[in-house]
Amino acid sequence: MVTPYPPEKCGIAIYASKLFARLANYVNIVVISNKNGQDELALDTKLRIIRSWKKANPLYIFEIVKGVAEESPHIVHIQHEYLAYGPRKYSILFPVLLLLLRLLRRPVILTMHSVVRRSKLTDDFFFVHQTGRRFVTIKKALMFAFTKTIVNLSDAVIVHNDYMRNALVQDYDIEREKIVVIPHGVDDSPVVKSSQAKNELGLSQKQAILFFGFVIPGKGLEVLIKSFSKVSQRISNMILVIAGQYHPRLFTEFPRYLGTIEKLIRDLKLGDRVIFENHFIDNQRLQLYISAADIVVFPYTDDSILGASGALASCASQGKTVIATCIPRFASELENDINAILVEPNDESQLVDAIVRVSGDSRLRENLQRNLRTYAIERSWEAISLSTFKFYRRILNVIS
Repeated sequence: MVTPYPPEKCGIAIYASKLFARLANYVNIVVISNKNGQDELALDTKLRIIRSWKKANPLYIFEIVKGVAEESPHIVHIQHEYLAYGPRKYSILFPVLLLLLRLLRRPVILTMHSVVRRSKLTDDFFFVHQTGRRFVTIKKALMFAFTKTIVNLSDAVIVHNDYMRNALVQDYDIEREKIVVIPHGVDDSPVVKSSQAKNELGLSQKQAILFFGFVIPGKGLEVLIKSFSKVSQRISNMILVIAGQYHPRLFTEFPRYLGTIEKLIRDLKLGDRVIFENHFIDNQRLQLYISAADIVVFPYTDDSILGASGALASCASQGKTVIATCIPRFASELENDINAILVEPNDESQLVDAIVRVSGDSRLRENLQRNLRTYAIERSWEAISLSTFKFYRRILNVIS
């Protein structure tokens, strides 16, 4: 396995640790990970963590290849996300990594955690992602070539939903047979009573709306805060909890975004109604916030990047009342009025109505929660790891 790994604070690292912990029940795993911790050996020796490469270093491709060659695995499985291996000037080397790994004559499986739709590669897209508005045609061609190349250099590709697979087939001319859909896993977290969690967090007698995860542009947090400002005038005991920090990459790539959330909260005079925990929150405290939440909101506005929501996976097993925007990231997993309420992105009016509606309808909340728990059972990490193991066996049979 090649991937960033905890204590790295990113979605792929967390995903990998949860998948591999279950996958080790079926197969021996060696993780070739970035140097941000010590080498580790699980008690049953079926999961080893080897810290062999550095992010944001052009030598990472050679360090990874060296680590893989020394282990001589049956399969090389790589986790990919744009910028997961460093800034653009280093991430652009990723196809070279795949090319070198192919020289080892081992099947290479690529999990793509994001796919960008070609129709969304506009000047606005590149501006939001901090590459400017100039030379759009060239940048669009480079993105197409990069995506198509890394898929072609892999023996098989795993994505998390049909939206992603269809985009690769239709936008990047990839053979459908090369792509398999294995959903993102869902946590099986111990359930803490909401009242107990609220007591521990000092939120007793409050209705709590929760937003959690890294704070970045495109997640619609501004829309949620503005909507909450209107809701708070109608529901006096409701508070908004923002559990998560600005993403570390913003400090170098988009520093002017830093502080904008605090400013908006001040401008709307919501200081006593909004809790902004602007730091990395460990899983234990995060689960406490999820348990305490009456409503979890995912107000994302950026629909250009297709993928799965790790945040949704973190709260589904607790059967929370979820409101999300109907972008592919959520529409691929949730059904409106069945296991969640879906609203249009950037629509404050719809979001206000949705919050007020679920807040005042206990029967609706119970139905949504029950159906979301059913969804979670089908997406358990145990089920996902078994699907991944079966896929490994299929690839080995095809190659042999």
